[in-house]
Amino acid sequence: KAMTGHAADGQLLRKCCGALWYMAYYGSDACVKAVLDAGGAEAVVEAMRGNAADGELQQSGCGALQYLAVPGLVPGMLTWEQVEVVAGWAKAVVAAMQRHAADAGVQRLGCGALQSMAAGDEECRQAVV
Repeated sequence: KAMTGHAADGQLLRKCCGALWYMAYYGSDACVKAVLDAGGAEAVVEAMRGNAADGELQQSGCGALQYLAVPGLVPGMLTWEQVEVVAGWAKAVVAAMQRHAADAGVQRLGCGALQSMAAGDEECRQAVV
């Protein structure tokens, strides 16, 4: 709720994206599932879309999505039947990479996020492409 209620507060959103990235990377499968169930990935994407010029936020957002978009980590956790959702995540990452082409961190984490998203079935790979 902090992210959706404070969409104009870039500093808060950077910290929230960073916290979700940390939880997704270091957290248990149950933690990642809880973040996804609470709409954490969608909140990250919305923060990225609303703050496209903020390179630090884009980097943290890509990092969070890299570790939230891992199919099969927990059975049923991330269903690749939601191809439109995955396509939306991928569009946000690609937009960040295009806008911040000279930012090595955004490029590295963006590639990792796209790789994670493409690890699903064929429909998911096509959504990312």
